Amino acid sequence: MIANHDVDSSGSDRPEAIAPDPTEHWPEAVEKLRQCLKTEQVALAGYDLALTRATNPQVSQRLLELRGDHERRGELIRSRIERRATTDAGAPTGSVVEGGAAPHDEVSVAAPLDGEESVAALEVLERRGNAIYRDGLILEDPSTRAFFETVLVPAQRRTHDLCRSLMAL
Repeated sequence: MIANHDVDSSGSDRPEAIAPDPTEHWPEAVEKLRQCLKTEQVALAGYDLALTRATNPQVSQRLLELRGDHERRGELIRSRIERRATTDAGAPTGSVVEGGAAPHDEVSVAAPLDGEESVAALEVLERRGNAIYRDGLILEDPSTRAFFETVLVPAQRRTHDLCRSLMAL
């Protein structure tokens, strides 16, 4: 709360509390959420490609699980953006996904997937995802920061760990 000093009718100087604007940091938060949504879309495309090239059934099963993690996380992010856009006064309107490309669009998966090089490309996707999600921990919007801290960062870490396990298959 910010105190605003005002003189009341009795002439005494008393601080008057002014509530902070709950949407003040929303533009920064929605920009970060949109970046994360694009990151999830890139990951989905990478896993879709990997699934077309996988020859080992165990690898295919793990890829489906990883893809599902990204799909669920993308839906959580999309839902968060849409919910905030409809409930917060002054929240941005328009498309949920807009803006520039995700920072790791250049990552591709080499064929066949069962090779170490291809798994390494997926691991790069996950490592970059970790970094993008960790950036959300410094957002000024407390609700969005908590969403990153309690939902997105732990989920992305789990996905990254699961991706690393592909090397053992």
